Amino acid sequence: MLKIFILSIFCLLNCRAVQEDDQVFHGEKGLCSVKEAGSLIEKPCQFPFIYKNETYYGCTLKDTENGEPWCSTKTDPLTYEHITKIGAYGDCDDSCPSDQEGKNDFDEYAEQSNSLYANESEVLSVSLRAGRIYENCQCSTFKQCNWSRNQLSRIQRLSKNSASRRGQVKYFRDRICDFNDRTVYCCRGQTAPRTNAHLSFLRALKDLPVDFSESEQPSRPSTTRPRQQRPRPKNNKESGQWQPSGDKEECGKRTTISNIVGGAITKLGDFPYMALLGYDVFGQIYYTCGGSLINKWYVLTAAHCVQNTQGPLSEIVLGEHVVGKDPDCKKGRRQCAPRVIKRKIGKITRHENFGGAPGFENDIALIRLAEAVPLFADDASESNAMPVCLPWNRNDPGRGLSEGDRMIITGWGRITNNRRQATAALSKFRVSTRTLRKLTVPVANNKCTNTNAFNINREKQMCAGGQEGRDSCNGDSGGPIAYREYSDDPWYQVGIVSYGTSKCGQGEPGVYTKIEGYLDWIAKHLEP
Repeated sequence: MLKIFILSIFCLLNCRAVQEDDQVFHGEKGLCSVKEAGSLIEKPCQFPFIYKNETYYGCTLKDTENGEPWCSTKTDPLTYEHITKIGAYGDCDDSCPSDQEGKNDFDEYAEQSNSLYANESEVLSVSLRAGRIYENCQCSTFKQCNWSRNQLSRIQRLSKNSASRRGQVKYFRDRICDFNDRTVYCCRGQTAPRTNAHLSFLRALKDLPVDFSESEQPSRPSTTRPRQQRPRPKNNKESGQWQPSGDKEECGKRTTISNIVGGAITKLGDFPYMALLGYDVFGQIYYTCGGSLINKWYVLTAAHCVQNTQGPLSEIVLGEHVVGKDPDCKKGRRQCAPRVIKRKIGKITRHENFGGAPGFENDIALIRLAEAVPLFADDASESNAMPVCLPWNRNDPGRGLSEGDRMIITGWGRITNNRRQATAALSKFRVSTRTLRKLTVPVANNKCTNTNAFNINREKQMCAGGQEGRDSCNGDSGGPIAYREYSDDPWYQVGIVSYGTSKCGQGEPGVYTKIEGYLDWIAKHLEP
């Protein structure tokens, strides 16, 4: 009996930590669930969620009828808003986080995730270029390295449904050397490698375990590189034919973690695939079209943005948020993104059958940049750019969208029909709207059959919007319209802003080039 009692006490003290270790090394399970009111089926809470314009990171007592905290079980994947009128909620038990607990967890995770935007970015950029950090990392058991011990302790304090838990677990798992040996990468000062470029370098080295029990400083690893097969072009990140994968989180993800809010104004890092096309008009650069970064070499845009333009296409701007503010910063100047990236034009490939007005069929073009773009995933101190996902695979989100499916448009386009105000803004800022904006619109193909101008080819075009006051507009042309199934999924580009009515937001839908109909064309014209 004494042995059983001692074992019980030991388990109470250590089993939770062992379970946390196992979940970090072998995958998450057991998220907080509630019995959904509408279906009476057990479903997981969706954190964060927006209800009546307030954001909740855990269970809330807002408008509760029985005095019990509740959570949403279904949110809009584009806006995080709680879906009402279908019973998509349930009462929380003690295993679920309160709103304040969830908010504290989220803030801590955001601070950690965004640390590269703060003072560390300058240190990292110098150190990484010099290679000093690269040369002082090695594999160690996770209990022997400070960063992994601290990270695991932090994860243990988080509830299963914390909005930040998945990100913190992923951060840890990405830095594991060997899952079976339970070792992690441990660098100078017992810190973690901070960028994907750093991780890729380390994985190419021959890993040797190291013991930090007597000295904090790890020994220098062997630089013998294993023989590697050359990746196929579509999997080679340095190739112009690379097709980033959403499943591998290579595209369509945010670059910064920040509080979730509604509204039309985007937050820094929400849509890092956005590109601005700059045209030389009498010696001044004006940004009157958009585009999307699809890999390190290519920007996707509309054909009408590269043909018969007001002036020659001069440059592409990436990593932008507020035009004219460089760098973009959060919290005053405490957390700043890297400076915007500007690239000259290498080659323009316009669809050979682009017909122009009135139908604008085949309104699609590829711009090859004169120089590859560094990505946020490679070095967050140099770039805030990340490609959007394209639905390359048959089962990818964004294929076969149905009437009413909701998508998101992003751009720096005009937001007023007052021509004088629009002209004044363009003259002052050289762009129609300084800050990147967003708008959700539904697929509305059934509204595009009334006139010749809107009699679209549904294999190659689609209509969206049709609600008064909600539309893409001049300056949004060439930019992406994107879709995702769940709020933590990556964004998949499903269309390109093509054309609409002369006055924006008049209750008529806009027409978009349908990406699904041009995937073969895109792949064919990507060059290594």
